[in-house]
Amino acid sequence: LHTTDIGGAFGGKDQGLFSPIAVLLARKAERPVRLALTRAEELTIANPAPRTTIQLKVGAAADGTITAVEGKVCVDVGAFRTYWGPASFSVCHMLVDKYRVPAFRLHAQDVFTNHVGFGSYRAPMAVQAAFAIESMIDELACRLDMDPIVLRERNLIAEGDVTSGGTSMPKHGGVSVLQSLLGHDAWSASESSRKQDGLYY
Repeated sequence: LHTTDIGGAFGGKDQGLFSPIAVLLARKAERPVRLALTRAEELTIANPAPRTTIQLKVGAAADGTITAVEGKVCVDVGAFRTYWGPASFSVCHMLVDKYRVPAFRLHAQDVFTNHVGFGSYRAPMAVQAAFAIESMIDELACRLDMDPIVLRERNLIAEGDVTSGGTSMPKHGGVSVLQSLLGHDAWSASESSRKQDGLYY
């Protein structure tokens, strides 16, 4: 089997779900083999994203500075493990590594069920974590009567900050993205005009 280096997996190529079949067929045929799935086959036999339940609390000071995060993460991993490690553990890291969180307590649990085991996909577990923490940030901004972008910018993890895994956060463009959004005409428009335009954010 000769492969070409095409970069990292990014979650989408962590498992050999179909490639071993192509390898065995190529060995049997003694010639190159191409295995292509139709859209229906992909949806029928490929592994889905996991069902995930996240209960989350976020504490903050009156000025919007996040002080703590507490929560529980439960991931339905299906009838057999298909992922490289504890999926719920990955979610926990993503919940507290987007913002500076000085104190956190998270309970992670993978649950085996009679469902199909979930598979690799782009940014595994990131969607679940992002939805949970960003929903909480929006709710927090509402309770504090703060602009949600300003709240995010105030708490966004910065280059050099230590992550929950003990590593140093590399350089990223989060602040510049938030500042661009804050300065955009659509963000400063009134809520009624946004609804009228068919855009609601």
